[in-house]
This record gives sequence, C-alpha cells and structure tokens, in this order.
Amino acid sequence: MVSSQKNVLNSGVMVRNLTINDLPAAMRLKNEENWNQLENDWKLFLEHNPELCLAATVDGDVIGTVTAINHADRLAWIGMMLVDKNFRGRGISKQLLNTLIARLSSCRTIKLDATPAGNPVYKKLGFKDEFRLLRMTTKDLAFSQGNIDHTEIITQENIQEVAAFDQQVTGVSRLQFLKALMTNFPGKSLLLRQKGQITGTVFVREGHNYTHIGPLFAKDTPTALQLLETTLRHINEKKVLVDVLEDKKELVERLVLKNFEVQRPFIRMFLYKNPAPGKINQQYLISGPEFG
Repeated sequence: MVSSQKNVLNSGVMVRNLTINDLPAAMRLKNEENWNQLENDWKLFLEHNPELCLAATVDGDVIGTVTAINHADRLAWIGMMLVDKNFRGRGISKQLLNTLIARLSSCRTIKLDATPAGNPVYKKLGFKDEFRLLRMTTKDLAFSQGNIDHTEIITQENIQEVAAFDQQVTGVSRLQFLKALMTNFPGKSLLLRQKGQITGTVFVREGHNYTHIGPLFAKDTPTALQLLETTLRHINEKKVLVDVLEDKKELVERLVLKNFEVQRPFIRMFLYKNPAPGKINQQYLISGPEFG
C-alpha cells in the first residue's frame, strides 16, 4: 500500500494524497482555469485510484493537484495537473509528476494530453509525442434535421459488450471507467450495431461549461459521423465540447459546419514504451485530457 505520508518539497510546500475533503480546494483551482470538470469527475478519480490523486499544500492549503487512473498496470492516464498561479515557477508541477510517476513504476505505459506549452516540459521528463488533438466547442450548435437513427442506449445490460469493443479500440480494459461515464449522464450514451455486432459507441457527460461528447469510437468514418449526428440530436444541447483527433478530417469538417470552433490543440504523449496503442484509426473523439 502506498504511504500517504507527506513529502517536503521546497519553501514550505508539501505533497500528500488528495482526499474527498480537498474537493472544494481542487474545484477552486479548476474553476480558476475555467475547466469543464464537475465534482463528480474528481470523485471518479478518488474512487478508482485514491493513491494516485495528489495534492501540493502550503500551510495545509491545497495549491496544486494531479491525478491518474491505472488500467491494470497496462496503461495509466495522468490528468488534472493544476497549480495555483501564485505558486507557479517553483517546480511544484514537476515534483507532483515525479511523485506520481514513481507510484506508477509497475505500469507499462503512462500517457497524458499536453498543451503546446506543456509539451516541452513533459519531453524533459521522457515523454514522447504520439498524435495531435483539437479541442472544439460551440455555444450555438447548428442542429441537423431528421429522426434519431437506430441506436441503442448504453445501459448496465450491454456495458460489458461495450467495454469489449472499447478494449479492441484502446488496447486496454476500461470497464469500470466506462460504467462511471455511463452513470454520469444516464440515457445519453449510445451504441450502433451492424449484423448484431457493435460498430460504434459514444459517451456523453455533463460539464461545468459544456456537455462533453466522447469517447466516440467507430469502425469507420461514416459510422462515426452517424453517431455524432444522432448524439447531437439526442442530447439536444446548444453548448457542446469535443476533443477530436486532428487526423479525422471529415469529422472536423462536420463539426465546423455545426458551428464548432477550435479552442486549443493537445498533444497525446506517452512515457516508456507504447506496446498497445490500440486502433488509432477507430478513435475519433476522446474522453477528455483528464481521462484519455
């Protein structure tokens, strides 16, 4: 079991495990950056891997965070790297990352999505580029006309099937994570079948500023476009956020037609080796930089 003992950093800064009692402080840091996560997202991290949720503190006050989800030591995902603007430039994010990476020493691959500004920082720690993403948002969605296509709602009854499809695409089992996404916004996540087999899935979750669509995985681009159109009509929301793989040009073009604009790019990065990258050609929208 990982010790929760505090570790002295510099100038009175200490690092320890993040706890449920720290959520108001974590939300404050998140809100200062105007990120989209809700308190339920923090709870998901704490429920799945509490030993991989860290806080940097000064005089007991939380001034930095980082989280990770470990998928059976095959892949760990780092997110929620936040440092209070009054404490930046003191190496706090580096210390939080180094502490977290040490706790993930048994994991085969560690990944994260970096901003262009963060990319060189992570490269110094040994991370390598994998591919690029675009965060796209709209506050005035252009809805399509027509009926909702023949999709199924993702439920407890079919989540095992969905997780098996997800594992084929990602290369790792994410059943518990997908269950959490499904229950975050029940009745909104969808799947498509062809000849009885799942050919595409999409999850939807609520956010502070936008409804977030993703992950969206599909066997081909027409299926991905069908799922996107159906989901947008199904959720009936105007303010929507997606994180789309930059190479999915047709999907990007469709999003632009629906009044989405690029907010910022991300770079998918990995540490150590990348033995099971999954089927990148079937990955269209990710879950977000906090989840992968």
